[in-house]
Amino acid sequence: MTYRELTPPPALAEHVAAVWMRGGNQPGTPPLRVVPDGSADIIWRDDGRSATTVVAGPDTEAIRR
Repeated sequence: MTYRELTPPPALAEHVAAVWMRGGNQPGTPPLRVVPDGSADIIWRDDGRSATTVVAGPDTEAIRR
């Protein structure tokens, strides 16, 4: 699994520090440890059938994804 940091689109740049994209979530892939960075996250998930949005953080401990 990988995480990539992307520059926010111009329309969001005033409000968003970074955009992250996750990829490579294949069966059998070991989890990735995500360490706290003091930021709140807006997580948008889309599996092709439905999309959900979750607000999370700021995290206080590392988690595995």
